[in-house]
Amino acid sequence: MSEDGTGPPRDTGGIGHGWLLLPVGVILSATAQYPAGFNENPNLAWTKRYVGLELPAGMLEAATFLREQSKPRDVVLLGSTYHCGPLEAVFQRVTLHAGTCEPRSVEPESTNPTQPPPPGSVAARMLSALDFPSFQALARQHHVDWLFAYAAVVSAPWMADKSLWPDKRYIVIRARDSD
Repeated sequence: MSEDGTGPPRDTGGIGHGWLLLPVGVILSATAQYPAGFNENPNLAWTKRYVGLELPAGMLEAATFLREQSKPRDVVLLGSTYHCGPLEAVFQRVTLHAGTCEPRSVEPESTNPTQPPPPGSVAARMLSALDFPSFQALARQHHVDWLFAYAAVVSAPWMADKSLWPDKRYIVIRARDSD
């Protein structure tokens, strides 16, 4: 019924309650940008901080391979700061960085694939090892179990042969057995 009781009923439900739907977009916007299932799947928990980053082809797969092959207490040495933040998140292992790591990996220092590690750093010394036994000795000395490096920073030819990852853009080497 109308307000005066003489005409057909006036429909105010759509207009009167429509304002209740306005906050839905705001409420859902924070979660709409994350990958489907990131709350349900613990393997996707690392993605929240890095939504919007573009990693090079194969990097995520190589990092996941290392995580699956390594033990939770293993120490991973990164050969450079190239995308060090997302890699550390995927590894879910103790990670030694070649230099200062900018976790979101949007600064030039962490998005340059050919940036070498700082001279004299553990990463620089291990990447310049002349052979695998020298590399292993450095790994034992610095308690490094794994090396993950972008091939652009690797100069020792033996490293590509020792890499457990088949895609030669990434070097994944088991440096020593865990203690």
